[in-house]
Amino acid sequence: MIPPASTASTSAADGFFAAGTNTINLAAPANGLASGDYVIIDYTGGNPDISKFQLGPAPSGYTLSLRHDIDNTNFILHVVSSAPPNPQWNVDSNGSWGLAGNWQGAPP
Repeated sequence: MIPPASTASTSAADGFFAAGTNTINLAAPANGLASGDYVIIDYTGGNPDISKFQLGPAPSGYTLSLRHDIDNTNFILHVVSSAPPNPQWNVDSNGSWGLAGNWQGAPP
């Protein structure tokens, strides 16, 4: 799973201005995306209007929102993962692998 601190962002120096409506699309990586805040645009100068940006459809299992951190001159992608957790064995002793009740989360 990719944690928020390990993401790449776009940097804009000498002012950042957007015209029209700009759509930001996200494809979830194969190994998942951790819930958290991701800096996706870091700018210096100007005060871009966040209303010029919209998010495309969220990948299945995720809720996304876009935030403008004016103090730190960042656009932040806020991610909440609603995907079920990886299954974990939930029995302290022997048990049948095929019984759903022996697993936390869906059985593999």
